[in-house]
Amino acid sequence: MIAPKEAYKADIDSSGTLDYGEFIAATVHLNKLEREENLVSAFSYLDKDGSGYITIDEIQQACKDFGL
Repeated sequence: MIAPKEAYKADIDSSGTLDYGEFIAATVHLNKLEREENLVSAFSYLDKDGSGYITIDEIQQACKDFGL
């Protein structure tokens, strides 16, 4: 859902409404942010020691945790 503040930003032509292109541009941006947050969460989950790297051992442990 687009927050009202974001809707104002998405109204590129300042018409007071969102046309289809503006709506798509705004929602694609929001979906991209959500995907990036999910990727950061997944990376953080795998990077158990917080080193900023995912080691083979950390991947193996995650596989064990998920029964893979």
